Amino acid sequence: MPLRIALATSTAPARMETFIRHHVERLDHVELVLAEGSLPTRMGDGRSILPDGFVGRFKVRLRSAFVGKDWRQQLRERIADLLREARIDVVLAEYGDVGSELLPVCQALGIPIVPYFLGVDAYRNDILARYHGHRELLQGAAAIVAVSNAIRAQLISLGASPDRVIYNSCGADLERFKPCAPGDAPPHFLAVGRFVEKKAPQNTIRAFAEVCRQRPSARLTFVGDGPLWDRCGALVEELGIADQVALVGRRSPDEVAALLKRSRAFVQHSVVSPTNDREGSPVALIEAMGSGVPVVSTRHGDIVELVGEERGLLCDEGDVTGMAENLLRLVDHPEEAARMGAAAQEYVRAEHRVEDRIAALQRVLEHAAAGLPVQG
Repeated sequence: MPLRIALATSTAPARMETFIRHHVERLDHVELVLAEGSLPTRMGDGRSILPDGFVGRFKVRLRSAFVGKDWRQQLRERIADLLREARIDVVLAEYGDVGSELLPVCQALGIPIVPYFLGVDAYRNDILARYHGHRELLQGAAAIVAVSNAIRAQLISLGASPDRVIYNSCGADLERFKPCAPGDAPPHFLAVGRFVEKKAPQNTIRAFAEVCRQRPSARLTFVGDGPLWDRCGALVEELGIADQVALVGRRSPDEVAALLKRSRAFVQHSVVSPTNDREGSPVALIEAMGSGVPVVSTRHGDIVELVGEERGLLCDEGDVTGMAENLLRLVDHPEEAARMGAAAQEYVRAEHRVEDRIAALQRVLEHAAAGLPVQG
């Protein structure tokens, strides 16, 4: 019989990251999708797991008052019902906090759970405090997946057994992100990602302001949204570079692929945030490399391994001047962008194709469901 998979993610259905959509669409026999919240509150199609609307919420409160089960207990019971009804063999929990929340449900049902750690869940101080370093999950999971070697090392330091932590990056869809020619592109640069502290978009903007001062033809397009978006917009105005830096909000993967075709390089100034949040293996960065576009970034986590010395240019975290110098180098030397982009594309084709990463994840889930050892 085919393996029946449930995928659970904290992301809202309408905002699912590309890599999660890849898992939903490309893993064999994903029979159930749970979404929105560390303890998911919705089905993959957006329907509420617990009764919704005024009457539904009243019933939940009534049951809480008379049976003594709060909404979280009721939610866990309903999730257990859904897992039983779908005859699920294994649960893939996208983000460690989801895995920690669903572990007791899966253990009660005898269903193995495989958490997929992406970065914030493995590092951020408040999440680690809330879930006691994911201690129970790291001991009770059938297997554990980390999207970077740095995250793998972090999970082992938190108590995971090394032979059960598997490194598996998200991968790039090379059918969508087709080869570009950065050496022929104008000196336009692209940044893609959430406007959050660990991506330090303000550092990218400050670095680019120096580029604009020295090379007025340079342009930067910033794709994404998030809590720092307004602040970054104000910074662009303050630095007087609104004609050269465009903050365009969220864009579809196809739109990002089109922007890459007009870009000299991909830019991201990743840092360790004040809350200890960190990157894993940034998907947008891998997609850019898969398109043959070089990377200008920082020596942060697995970005060092991904970019290396021949696929882009790196500076230290927080080194705005160093990033500006690297950007200027590619403005002035498009032939270097072409060479680095070709090396990046070759590397991603060999190591980070989404088909290969999905196949590896499928094998992990099959071994976990069968109770077989999974080697990290």
